[in-house]
Amino acid sequence: MLKYTTVKKVNAPLVYCIRCIRDPQQFLSHSKYTYTVKKVDSEYEVVFRWVKWGMERFYKVRITVDIEDDRIVYRSTSDSPHYFKLELDMEEAEEDATRIKVRSEMKAGIMADLLGRKDYADFIEELVEKGIAGVARKMAEAIEEATTPTPACTDCLIYDSERGYCYAIRGGVDDPARPPCQGKFYLSRKLILGAEG
Repeated sequence: MLKYTTVKKVNAPLVYCIRCIRDPQQFLSHSKYTYTVKKVDSEYEVVFRWVKWGMERFYKVRITVDIEDDRIVYRSTSDSPHYFKLELDMEEAEEDATRIKVRSEMKAGIMADLLGRKDYADFIEELVEKGIAGVARKMAEAIEEATTPTPACTDCLIYDSERGYCYAIRGGVDDPARPPCQGKFYLSRKLILGAEG
């Protein structure tokens, strides 16, 4: 079985993170590894696409969403073709930010188990980071504002100040006052959360 654990910090209050993550269609659809996500009754059908050594594989997973206080768990159903679990434990961090502990497990066949541990880590990192960036982008699209503040990573929803890391570019930031994206992916925390509140 493939397993991976990581911790992310999101520059938004806990209530916004819970609201965004509880919908797998919204959260999982931004990844290059997600082929499709659709709601079927009270469950979701997700098809992950994995390419390795020129071979393309599809992994269909039927999941339910369990919300337990500040924890959201995507868990495969008993009739799911593949076992999958993505657990997101959230806690408030300083300055209205949220720390998310991500734990994941997947059974994807013997070849994937033997050859795919690093690939699986990359898959979960990209799945979660693109989910964070994609959901924040959707929040920003809902806000129409005539004036936009000067871009700064410290005010951006998709900047992790603990790691000095940007989820949009999936890389480190040397000087938060000078965003490496030059404002292309800037999502003003003050503007968006002020309008949402």
